Amino acid sequence: MIKLRYVGVGPYRGVDPETLCVVVARPGQVVVVSEAKARQLVADFPGAWEELEGESRPHRRRRSSRHHRMARPEREKGGEA
Repeated sequence: MIKLRYVGVGPYRGVDPETLCVVVARPGQVVVVSEAKARQLVADFPGAWEELEGESRPHRRRRSSRHHRMARPEREKGGEA
């Protein structure tokens, strides 16, 4: 899993093909995605995503319904996400 910060303009919404989780980010938010999704985001949106150093661990997923899973942005230490 790779930790990325979204520095683009406007919201981003997509799906991680490996985890089948919805990825939603607003400028400044940090998300954790699969390696394949991280490569795709950096290639498709140059300059809009920054890879962050440090260990990333997979999120525990909470299902909002039987068929929908959503990746939640990570909260940064000392501030709001």
